[in-house]
Amino acid sequence: SPLAAGQVMQALQDEGGLSADEYSRWLDGLISQGRWGEAYARWASSANKPGGRLPLLYNGDFALDPSGTGFDWRRRRVPGVLMEFEPGKEAGSRIVHLQFLGRRVPNAGLEQALMLAPGRYRMLLRARARAVRSEMGLQWRIACAGPARVVGRSEALQGSFDWMDVDMEFTVPPVGCPGQWLRLENPVPSGAGQQVAGDLWLTGFRLKRQPE
Repeated sequence: SPLAAGQVMQALQDEGGLSADEYSRWLDGLISQGRWGEAYARWASSANKPGGRLPLLYNGDFALDPSGTGFDWRRRRVPGVLMEFEPGKEAGSRIVHLQFLGRRVPNAGLEQALMLAPGRYRMLLRARARAVRSEMGLQWRIACAGPARVVGRSEALQGSFDWMDVDMEFTVPPVGCPGQWLRLENPVPSGAGQQVAGDLWLTGFRLKRQPE
């Protein structure tokens, strides 16, 4: 049964019997089955908690190496996109540098699973760009895992600009949204228009619950 399987897997994890890859695939299996609450609880029990608590958006300054596990940042390999981390201005913080090589890309390969309760939210981040060229720019998108689908999009990131704040507000509906995915995407449908070139730097991600 799912309950017994969860108890066995958790016992193995507690005793160090699961490799990092096995642990990650277990959590991904729970998410794919729609068991977001259980996946988050399992992940949160062993996640590193700087300051003693888990923020709504984990590891927003990339101070920790993204593990690709659970509700931490995930880096997907996307042909035509190079990704590296650089030191930030604040001690311990880092910046993710995305270099786009002029190829067709549906997304940047940077994403995070979120576990947000229904309500209003505001996401903030810092961004810098150099000669980012694409048909419609790049957008941060928050999409529900359920039928509610996309609940928020950021402004388009395109061209050249120095460090600036990017502000995005969205609402998680009370039904049809058991979990969410945050992704940097190219909103252009597949085809020649999906080509992206240039450099983009990102850091300082924060997510806050807004009063109703």
